[in-house]
Amino acid sequence: RNRDFASLRLTLPTLVAAGNISMSIVPAVVPEGFTRAQMSVSVMVDVTQQTPRVISVQTTEVLDSGAQIVRVELADVTPLSDIAKITVLVDGVAATVTQILYSDESGTAILVSVPPHAPGFGKMSVNIEGVATAGEGI
Repeated sequence: RNRDFASLRLTLPTLVAAGNISMSIVPAVVPEGFTRAQMSVSVMVDVTQQTPRVISVQTTEVLDSGAQIVRVELADVTPLSDIAKITVLVDGVAATVTQILYSDESGTAILVSVPPHAPGFGKMSVNIEGVATAGEGI
């Protein structure tokens, strides 16, 4: 009789390239009468990489220079703690990520200083560790 007696959740700490990862699972304790080799299993894990999504962009402050401070909320992002891993472009011009407000399993929110640009909507692209979002209007 086959019974599920264990489950495994694999959380990768950083973004990895999509594809397959080969791994072996060896139990620390085995039932009496079995060897570790008999209880071990090798598996292929299919890794897919979701594209980060911008879910909201909100201006929080307009500076005298015409620059704006905007709050950007993202989904489908591996939790981040390093601002250097995030780049933001508005109409192809670099903006500056000034702060990660939060980044966990529920999502990520960042503050971005956007340089002055032409009146109207601009197209924003957020790039996280080499994976770019689709453009969003601000």
